[in-house]
Amino acid sequence: MSDNYDIYEQSGIEPEAAGSVYDTLEDTEKRTAPKRRRRKRKRVYISPIFVFVFLVFCFPVGIILLLFFTRWGVFSKLFLTIFTLVCAFIIYEILVLYNFVPTPSLLDLPFLKELFTQ
Repeated sequence: MSDNYDIYEQSGIEPEAAGSVYDTLEDTEKRTAPKRRRRKRKRVYISPIFVFVFLVFCFPVGIILLLFFTRWGVFSKLFLTIFTLVCAFIIYEILVLYNFVPTPSLLDLPFLKELFTQ
């Protein structure tokens, strides 16, 4: 060890700057430890036609597919979600109006009547 120190003195390099002799075991372990790579999950995207078919025929599934499995922006997703829910509400009210569905209308609820009669 003294030979190495003499070499550092002759060259004018300080031992701490030289590195190899005075490195601690912890430092070398940190430098030589293999880095773990995380696998990036590949996103699955669905064709827009497939999403539209489900929005028309089974809107709850279509909305889930629309929100999680498309590359569309937030505005288009929000617009299509609201549009689909409004259409489903209108279709339900038409079916209730013509007695195809024997359930009460959502517009007959007291708090909704107050909103629309004023």
